Amino acid sequence: MPESGQTEPSQPVTLSATLDGPYADVATLKSSSGNSPADATEVELTAPAIHTTTWDGGAPISRIRLPLTAAAGYDNASTSISAASSGAVSGASIIQVMNP
Repeated sequence: MPESGQTEPSQPVTLSATLDGPYADVATLKSSSGNSPADATEVELTAPAIHTTTWDGGAPISRIRLPLTAAAGYDNASTSISAASSGAVSGASIIQVMNP
């Protein structure tokens, strides 16, 4: 069932999510222009794509599990929602990973 104000998709949609980093600071992350990290310690993690045509069971959620060995730093979290006939919408956020 969709949350208040949401409508079910009229066509199949695909939800995608990736996380790449770490970057030493926000300025370095932003200057990367969405390119995959070049340093050997930097990684890109991808959530399994979600393909759906309904909101049965609630709005779908993408999950990316960070490995216990994830290095501290700033990471770029990118999401995309796409439908074959209506294009895609995407966005990104910066998250900070800290070691305990």
